[in-house]
Amino acid sequence: MNTIDVVSQAIGPPCLLREFMTGSRLDAAVGRWRHRGARVDLRGEDTFHLIFNVSGGQRVELRRGAHATCGVMRAGSVGVTVPDDAPIVAVAGGADTLQIILTRRFVESVNDGALLSGSPRFAPGDPGLQAAAVQALVALTRPDSAGDTQLKQALRSVARRFARSARPDPARGGLPPASAKRVDDLIKDRMRQVPLSLPGVGELAQACGLSLHHFIKAFSQSRGRTPHAHMAELRLDTSLTLLLNDVRVNETAYATGFSSPSHFVSAFRARMGVTPGALREAAELRG
Repeated sequence: MNTIDVVSQAIGPPCLLREFMTGSRLDAAVGRWRHRGARVDLRGEDTFHLIFNVSGGQRVELRRGAHATCGVMRAGSVGVTVPDDAPIVAVAGGADTLQIILTRRFVESVNDGALLSGSPRFAPGDPGLQAAAVQALVALTRPDSAGDTQLKQALRSVARRFARSARPDPARGGLPPASAKRVDDLIKDRMRQVPLSLPGVGELAQACGLSLHHFIKAFSQSRGRTPHAHMAELRLDTSLTLLLNDVRVNETAYATGFSSPSHFVSAFRARMGVTPGALREAAELRG
């Protein structure tokens, strides 16, 4: 595997790096890179690659052949590439990233030979990948056997995500497009408020002109989770971004609408596998 060398040649050496071997063969690696902008050509790399943005605000362009997509990354978002579908990545602006690199052999060994069918369809706020990356970020700062154990667990979690098939066809029923847009627009509007005040399920149902029971059923069919679970996920996703932007734990709890800091800490730990304080401490380390 030479993906580590490709990344390092483009953006410089990692601040922190942990490699995992089987004999003389490299199976996986976790590293943290900081740079001021770069162009990384990942084409031809036969590895599964996850990038977790510790910092945000940098503009990123992904180019696959003649097709290019651009966007501004936020702290806490994740991106993935897979063998045979790796892009050229151009980053404008300073960046601080955690990168997890897995060989095809490692991913197959974790999943008994089963791999993802087609290109990945993970969202920037994919809960499973975010949690694994957060755990790896914290464990990378622990140069001991406990840190290695935590890193291996995170690597296996990421590898299992790459074994999931492409998303199944949407279930029949669900929210009509116009209703789904009204829901998303209302949520986006409320997410601009500080403290965060997401709409209740009853308010969302009313916006769609549906009964509470019908709305919950239709929303769950469309999104694969209940409205309540969706709101909880948005709240914690927002808290992750705030913490990585150096907002204190108590202030993050208030800003994301939790009833108390202790309630926030419990919910964050259940979702991410580490405490908010451990994440902030790890994010502050610069190698």
